[in-house]
Amino acid sequence: MKKRNVCLACLVALMFGSIAVFAQTAGKPITFEEAMKIALERIGGGIVWDVELEQERVGLVYEVEIRKDGIKYDVYINAMTKEVLRVQEEGRYNANNRMPPCFTTAKITVEQAKAIALRRTGGTIVEEVEFERKGNQLLYEIEVRVNRRDVEVIIDAVTGRVSRVR
Repeated sequence: MKKRNVCLACLVALMFGSIAVFAQTAGKPITFEEAMKIALERIGGGIVWDVELEQERVGLVYEVEIRKDGIKYDVYINAMTKEVLRVQEEGRYNANNRMPPCFTTAKITVEQAKAIALRRTGGTIVEEVEFERKGNQLLYEIEVRVNRRDVEVIIDAVTGRVSRVR
């Protein structure tokens, strides 16, 4: 009887654990904007310099680079749970080396850019998204899995025009 109760308890725990994992992966990830807000709150302000969304072993993870008071920070956030996984202080930076991306001038959302990349490549899985400034352009660099290889798609964040597929 005791053995049966232990087995039943294990089965119930396994079932609820599976439900919790399914619920976490079944939802939608937080947006770039939400990730930036969480990172800025964690650091206590600063300038968002770069945002990446990558598939890691724990699931989808945002890496948000923030620069504040001459110090560069990388904040890693679980995109499904909003949990800050870790904060790394990356050291000092030259504040005059380049202008940060201006996220508010992007007309194309992350979801739109991902859809453009998937349509253009015929791929089905987005593996990484990066939003950055190169010269005077705001760009999405999107890595898509196509036939067991990674293809990088560069999309103008203002016009939605694909400038490169490689």
